Amino acid sequence: MLKDDSEAVKLSTVAEIWAYDDAGSYDRIDEILTEVRAQLVGQVSEPGKTCCEWSGDSGELFDDQMKAITRNSTFLLIGAAE
Repeated sequence: MLKDDSEAVKLSTVAEIWAYDDAGSYDRIDEILTEVRAQLVGQVSEPGKTCCEWSGDSGELFDDQMKAITRNSTFLLIGAAE
């Protein structure tokens, strides 16, 4: 829980968005995560007034099960408590 200047209680949660690409290529991953960030960060939804803050990106990872390169972006979703 967070409190803002007005002392309203805020609830938060973390969301991870994962992007995959074929081994050896990172262009699509970067494009996907850049577009996701552009669509999510700073957005405010009504009526709960939830906002989204970008926390960062992971480094390049290899997913053995998917046999692909992957990275993720982490976001903090913050909303007013009901």
